[in-house]
Amino acid sequence: MTPPSDSYQPPVGRLLELGDLHEHPNEDYLALGIRPEHIPDLIRMAQDAGLDNAGSDSAETWAPLHARRALGRLRAEPAIEPLLGLLHRIDDDDDDWIDDLSTVFGQIGPAALAPLEAYVASRQHPLHARGIASEGLVSVGKLHPASREAAVAAVTRLLENFAEPGREPALNGFLVSDLVQLDAVEAVPLMQRAFAAGVVEEDVIGDWQAVQVELGLKDERDAARRDTPRYAPSGRPAPARPLPAQSRPQPATAPAPKRHRHRHKK
Repeated sequence: MTPPSDSYQPPVGRLLELGDLHEHPNEDYLALGIRPEHIPDLIRMAQDAGLDNAGSDSAETWAPLHARRALGRLRAEPAIEPLLGLLHRIDDDDDDWIDDLSTVFGQIGPAALAPLEAYVASRQHPLHARGIASEGLVSVGKLHPASREAAVAAVTRLLENFAEPGREPALNGFLVSDLVQLDAVEAVPLMQRAFAAGVVEEDVIGDWQAVQVELGLKDERDAARRDTPRYAPSGRPAPARPLPAQSRPQPATAPAPKRHRHRHKK
């Protein structure tokens, strides 16, 4: 049973009043008095479907998003598994705000690497959820430079299975994009083999020449593509999916999601 919103006491309860995340892109949750002892309530709020599905004109509908970001600020390792349990919503509910969790995992830090890798490796999870988890590996590597090598190793292990039965070419594209974002030139032979096998979705990352240019291995293309890729290597959006039936419009100045076309709140 979903707990009522009045079950959240200050300072966590103050997240119910913040509202639209676009208006609070860099909210200082610690300044609200939120501390490590509030992690259990933040996890509960982050998973609160009742709040997440509140009316679009309600400030409370944004509270789970604020809670997830607060968990990232706290580097809340106990939140890793509960937050992984939310990733399926990107596929099941067209909830593109779930993409925000890749940064949250990065903020939590190196403790997220092994759970994220295991999540991506599991075929039980849907495509876009696995893609967000893999981008979480990138986020850890970027936000914690000492963990960059471990993040590259994790993504490399995942891409080594590029030819496994049932592997979606789009997932391979996500993984190649991850390695590009991590400047993983050490993984170039593996990426080249995956492209040579024809199992990398080029609409996600571009062709092999584009990847080489992105990594600085080539100054320019040898020849023009026969068709123009829809996405730049660093953009890493997913293959097109139907737009959600309901979406919350975002201001023109709001940053576009890294991979998905619209962020919305139902």
